[in-house]
Amino acid sequence: MSDLTLKETIQCCKYITEGIDDIDESLVLLGMRLCDNAAKHLQTQEQRIEELTKVLTLLHKDVCYQHQDPKFSHELFDIVESTLADSDTPTHQSEWTDDIRKVGELLRSQDNRITDQPLFIVEREVVDWGFDSDYAHDYKWISVDGDIEKDEEEIERLDELDSNDEATGDWYKCYYIKRWEFVTACFTEQGCKDYIAANGHNIGKSRIYADGSYRNFEYQAVRNFLLSAPPTVY
Repeated sequence: MSDLTLKETIQCCKYITEGIDDIDESLVLLGMRLCDNAAKHLQTQEQRIEELTKVLTLLHKDVCYQHQDPKFSHELFDIVESTLADSDTPTHQSEWTDDIRKVGELLRSQDNRITDQPLFIVEREVVDWGFDSDYAHDYKWISVDGDIEKDEEEIERLDELDSNDEATGDWYKCYYIKRWEFVTACFTEQGCKDYIAANGHNIGKSRIYADGSYRNFEYQAVRNFLLSAPPTVY
């Protein structure tokens, strides 16, 4: 039931109550209250659908479980349609693209890494050269041509020459630090994974970091809007 749009929910209710003219005023008033609340006080499409689902569930229970005549007026659904017509929230499936729906689903289901309203970031590892040994993470032996020595035996030989203050020929000990550099940001961790899958060959070693959005009201507003997107319907 939660996968239905407002329009589909209303149509379903109308179908169930087709041909029923007897009106139970208490049910009508309850429906009016629920729908009025959905239209005026709730902010997301998902919440509005949930409120209408309560009305349909009440009717379904009356019909199937208590074996009584369903007494629910078409007037209620006219009120629903007219009230929601003035809402700024999209009420038709076509107004939400599949891409937006998927982002909303991921936001609702993903692991936020113990972070409130996280902003997921792709970072790449960057090496900065030319540091003093006291401030560096490590060092490499680099030739005058820019080649980095990788042979372990040759590295040991150069280290021994250097420790004895002997000449190392065309090789120089270069100290460096490693750091993580911002590449791009996504609303979801899956978005970062998709980016790395498409562009990882251009950025080298990378990681996904969940950063906070504390007091980033603009980001939070857009994120909350995406959270209100209805589920993808296949």
